Amino acid sequence: MFWKLSLLTSSVATAISVYNLVALTENWGPSFFAASLMFTVVAVLLVGPYVTLGILASFVRSHRVLSITLFVFMLLISVLGTTFLSLETYAYLSRNKALPEGTDLGIFFLGAVQWISAILLWCVMLPVNFYLGRRNPQLESNQVIHRGGGIKP
Repeated sequence: MFWKLSLLTSSVATAISVYNLVALTENWGPSFFAASLMFTVVAVLLVGPYVTLGILASFVRSHRVLSITLFVFMLLISVLGTTFLSLETYAYLSRNKALPEGTDLGIFFLGAVQWISAILLWCVMLPVNFYLGRRNPQLESNQVIHRGGGIKP
């Protein structure tokens, strides 16, 4: 159940991120190719962690504690990430266009922090999942086969 909530959280956060990315591209500039390449890089930077954590949720779905832990982590990172991205988007769109623009690295740092946290979570949860899978064999091997021909749990 929690892995499904994790996938839902990941999907909603991805949709919000894509919406904010589209809102940020108000001016494509002189080169459409350069702007589309930059849009792709930023999309991978901001949407990629949600997709990878969604894949991790499907891997750990058989362990309830890992699924709950991943759901809480995804909820935390999704809420904080989408809130920060929405605030950055609002600040960019409501800027004074008469003033010269500076470089804003907030979105880059947001993506870097999300990728680092997603990679660390993969590095912790995947070995724990494999260890728990080895300790607790699948349900079929725990079932006892009776002489009546049926499998009884």
